[in-house]
Amino acid sequence: MLDKAKVFILKMNHVTTVDLTSLAALKVFVRNVREANGTLIISGVRPELNTKLKTLDFDTDIGDENIFKPENEVFTTTSSNALIRARAALNF
Repeated sequence: MLDKAKVFILKMNHVTTVDLTSLAALKVFVRNVREANGTLIISGVRPELNTKLKTLDFDTDIGDENIFKPENEVFTTTSSNALIRARAALNF
């Protein structure tokens, strides 16, 4: 999968809780995407999840510009902004 795709969008808008095992697996995926020169975009990140992501330095690992939170979206959705970011990452 990593050899064909360069941008991954992970929609988290229905995620209400995440355990440490899931976050550890996500950390491995982030590393694999970065090593393949890809971009991971996470959309729909709720405040509680955002706190956990920041605690584990996900904002540094994938870039804060690749994390879309609903409270930052006024006239659009996190998914549509994630798609715009994906197009930019692909130079479309």
